[in-house]
Amino acid sequence: MSSKRKMKVGVLMAATMLLTVLAGSAVLAGGKPKPPPGPAYSLAELMVPQGFASSTLLDDVDVNDLGQVVGNMVRATGGYHAAVWETSSAEPTDLDNGFHRSFAGAINNLGQVAGSCSLDETGSTHPVVWIPDGQGGYQMIDLAPDAHGGATDINDHGMVVGGAAEVAFVVVPEDTDGDGKPDTWFRDTNLDGSNDLMFRLGPDVNSEGTEPHAINDFGWVVGNDVTLEWGDMPFLVIPQDANGDGKPDTWFADANGDGVNDLMRHLPFSKDAADVNNQGQIVGSSARLWEVVVAGDGTVTVTTTQLPTPSPFDRWYAGAINDSGQVVGSAQIRKGDLDPVLWQKDKGMFWLESLVSDMAGFSDLDYAYGINEGGQIVGDGDTRAGVRGYLATPK
Repeated sequence: MSSKRKMKVGVLMAATMLLTVLAGSAVLAGGKPKPPPGPAYSLAELMVPQGFASSTLLDDVDVNDLGQVVGNMVRATGGYHAAVWETSSAEPTDLDNGFHRSFAGAINNLGQVAGSCSLDETGSTHPVVWIPDGQGGYQMIDLAPDAHGGATDINDHGMVVGGAAEVAFVVVPEDTDGDGKPDTWFRDTNLDGSNDLMFRLGPDVNSEGTEPHAINDFGWVVGNDVTLEWGDMPFLVIPQDANGDGKPDTWFADANGDGVNDLMRHLPFSKDAADVNNQGQIVGSSARLWEVVVAGDGTVTVTTTQLPTPSPFDRWYAGAINDSGQVVGSAQIRKGDLDPVLWQKDKGMFWLESLVSDMAGFSDLDYAYGINEGGQIVGDGDTRAGVRGYLATPK
């Protein structure tokens, strides 16, 4: 599964952090740190076709292990188009259906894309998946035809998380042709308009709203829960296999009927959980790392670590983590602009621009949003032509 993070910058800027300052860091011109030697990266701009002003990736961007990137292009006349870049040098595939309001948030290793799209002139978006059609194009599937919402992540089994009609959901697809790949994300057996493959995740009676941000290949879901008592809280839901078929199928359980989701755990010391990998590691907005272990008897242990913030950075926001434990995010100096950073255990944090020898036409890199298992990083930055997405690849 590819890693990413959905960083809601407006929320994250308000997050309170415990800062750990490492003394003795050398500093580059401009007040940015010069880290110890780190991995070298090559940088490539994500091209946009004529008629588009930029490839602003917003906070919805992802890269899978094949190097395919999803993000959003901004039309010169206004409106967003979801897009897939098969390679950084190729012109992207436009996923929009003509109403100029589509957003791609995640792509798995099957090339399946989760996001949202307007289906008519009203501008209301629906949660959707785009599936490769085998001919260079994509088929769009509406996950909730009667509800406004969006999908935020998709794992390598095709499970999708998102929200529709103010309800957080997980869609578990079917493999109807038996080829080992999911192919059906909507089924309505009784013709009531509801998706039989959609399972409720939240909110419960103690919450005003639940926003799922990521799902790993085991069906673990993390995100933000707006609790009535404590406000924004990061959450983890570890699903159950109620029917015993070896696949997760329950994300909301209420054994005593009190309206509380028994499967939802709130994580400490942060306001948001941005991503979860297949090793049970979770990263959050205020540079938190949670490591989750499930014992054989089902006991869950959570260990919390504050990732260090080297001087002169004041704070940084962790947005994505891969299975190797590499974390990407954006760091800030004195409440100024954000800069993309890479953190690696036992090596520390690197300012991404310091790892790039050729800026490839970029004057500045602004954000890092996602990282795949090969260490490729996606984000956006500034060029003479405007804001463009980038793909940074380890040499």
